[in-house]
Amino acid sequence: IAGLTAAWRRRLGIRRPVRVVLAEGHTTPFTMGLLRPAIVLPAGAAAWSPARLEAVLAHELGHVARLDILWLRLENLAQTLFFFHPAAWIAPRRLGRLRELLCDRLVLSGPWLDAEPYARSLLETLRAAPAGGPSLQPAAPALAETREGLEMRLHAITTSARGLAPRLSVTLAVLALLGGLLLPMAPARAQPASAAAPSPAPRAADGNPIHWTRDRGLTEPRKISAPAPVYPDEARKQRIQGTVVLQALIGTDGAIHDLKVLRPMPGGLTEAAEEAVRQWRFEPARNAAGQAVPVRYTLTVRFVLSGETPHFSPDSGLTEPRKIRAVAPVYPEKARRQGIQGTVVFDALIGTDGSVHDLKVLQSQPAGLTGAAEAAVRQWRFEPARNARSEPVAVRYKLTVRFRLAR
Repeated sequence: IAGLTAAWRRRLGIRRPVRVVLAEGHTTPFTMGLLRPAIVLPAGAAAWSPARLEAVLAHELGHVARLDILWLRLENLAQTLFFFHPAAWIAPRRLGRLRELLCDRLVLSGPWLDAEPYARSLLETLRAAPAGGPSLQPAAPALAETREGLEMRLHAITTSARGLAPRLSVTLAVLALLGGLLLPMAPARAQPASAAAPSPAPRAADGNPIHWTRDRGLTEPRKISAPAPVYPDEARKQRIQGTVVLQALIGTDGAIHDLKVLRPMPGGLTEAAEEAVRQWRFEPARNAAGQAVPVRYTLTVRFVLSGETPHFSPDSGLTEPRKIRAVAPVYPEKARRQGIQGTVVFDALIGTDGSVHDLKVLQSQPAGLTGAAEAAVRQWRFEPARNARSEPVAVRYKLTVRFRLAR
């Protein structure tokens, strides 16, 4: 952790020392402190994969480099001064989203991280947060994200350009906040109701239809016809399963237009998904006036072979199994005497009751470490994965047990 922090401080030009703290009771990383910044990570962060740890630390240090704590204090001041104005309670959420997007762009602006692994690592971390979103912290929200903003953010990470100047954009956003608060207080002439014109369809800055998110003030497109894809024989023979992620323009007629592949799958799954999705029909998104508007929308098509338990993945549409009891393994004396350390990796079935079944060893270790890890893991218990209807679902899930000798 110290090495990654030092490397990213150099890359982002941060001269101040930055502490990294592991804290119990926190599931979402966050940054605090302006003059003496500190990054607070969950206690289990030391066991994260190197890619996930680097993505999170880079993002947090991005907040430090951009002085987001200072901007947050200015927003809080404006909100306090103009507490009576509705914009004072609406704008901070938008600005918080903007901060996160600009931080993502900052850490991806160099050659050190690729967008897709970075997005996967952040998604894994965000899914570990409580369902209601992060608790209020006296700090920069950092990775904190509500579920409704997650789709927009991942889309921005994987598809947006990186030429935006972060500090200028946040400055303009804060000025827009203050302007939005003050301008409505100026005298204005009343306009007759007959002068009101229908609201145009919302557009992004480049003139294209916006990407749908819950905070756009639009209803969500609702699927009314969705023919299932045909499972390709090639994929079935090779036992290929997975999720194809697509982005489409859903027109005012509810039809699919301008289909783009965000995440392909081999074995003909991508083509089968595209063919099926082109036939889907939706109740289109609508604005406050009830008018249908075109929006860009992310669609997922899951391919699971019948009779087989799916493997959990962040884009599977399932909640991740959450460990609620973890018995620590007993370190074998033989391995201790020989100074043997390492990680044992299992593929396990997490049942609907949260218990562990059908353990398969993916990575073993000598001197009894594998047996000790298996004996411990069989006693672990989980909150099971759940589908969109909150029903428990059995999934296959990767489990790791690390053995480290105290120095």
